[in-house]
Amino acid sequence: MPHLTYAIDDSVATLVLNHPPQNRIDKQMSDELAAAVAAISRSDAAAALIRSDGPDFCCGGDIRTWPETDLNELRALFEYHLGVFNSVEQLPIPVIAAVHGICTGGGLELALRADVIFAGESARFGHSEATVGIVTLLGGVYRVAERHQLRVYVVANSPIQVPRDPLVAARQIGEQHRKGSVRLCSVIRCTHGTPGGGTVTRHAVTMCGLGQWGRVPGYLARWRTRHNVARRHAAALIGLERVNLLEYVAFGSARLLAGTVSASQCELVELDGTRRVRLLAAVALNLALPPMPHPGVTMSENAAGVIVIPRLGRPFGRRLEPGADFALRLLDRESVEFFLDEDPEVATGWLRLEMAGCIAFVPGSAE
Repeated sequence: MPHLTYAIDDSVATLVLNHPPQNRIDKQMSDELAAAVAAISRSDAAAALIRSDGPDFCCGGDIRTWPETDLNELRALFEYHLGVFNSVEQLPIPVIAAVHGICTGGGLELALRADVIFAGESARFGHSEATVGIVTLLGGVYRVAERHQLRVYVVANSPIQVPRDPLVAARQIGEQHRKGSVRLCSVIRCTHGTPGGGTVTRHAVTMCGLGQWGRVPGYLARWRTRHNVARRHAAALIGLERVNLLEYVAFGSARLLAGTVSASQCELVELDGTRRVRLLAAVALNLALPPMPHPGVTMSENAAGVIVIPRLGRPFGRRLEPGADFALRLLDRESVEFFLDEDPEVATGWLRLEMAGCIAFVPGSAE
């Protein structure tokens, strides 16, 4: 019985992991994956989709025979798996992984070979090697680090327009990629101070949040760690997207209320070296993203809109363009939390935003 099957339909090659009960990777699966990749590379497929049957995407390698296997044979097996996985990464067409359930070890390392990962609400990712104190065997930790540096996140039905169905997304991405159709998305560069006087640079493809707005993702991350089980139960009842929305509304409203009531909750800052304000909230955006204020720019422009809301003051804003920057210096505290594309960060002393240019992406349409 095959452990992996593939088929090409309507310009999309679909690869299905089917090695119950946990879709673990063995030599047979890698053989079948290698054959599938070779066939796809010779075909007219415009995109590839990797998915799995069963409750989990893949729980890693089939380790049952490893203890009795000669060390040299085991090393050769890992090198073979590595070569096959790399061939997936080297396909000249977009590759999408649709992940649900557990995706750990080699399963995560396979998913990381895809250009895009669609994660279902049940998806759980992890490096199981860490539990036994060994390095990831097929390059997973390095690829996670690469993706962390890219910091690119796409939300289904967002203004970037990504379908919820991975197969529809694969078809659209493949067609647009084949046509050479791309759109531009501006990138915000953020440089800020660190403890000890150092600096660090990060990038965002959508927004940077400051003040009380900037604290929300950090509070949410800590809340979700403490109440993970309760969140899963709530997500099972009303869906993860609704849980996320309720959390953002609740924490965002609470932070704005706290800052409005208590001045000490809001940092005193100097903006662009001239203007001092008690900062309630601020955001830099390159596209309209309700309920945030409209930035007055579109994502294809190499620009962002900066909106500043002082505590008990009138909001003001300006356009951030190449050659200019938005500088913030802390006057009454050493550091503050803020976020880039919903990722919590901490700036010490100061922070500067500027435009880094544009990246190209393949557009789709939400369905």
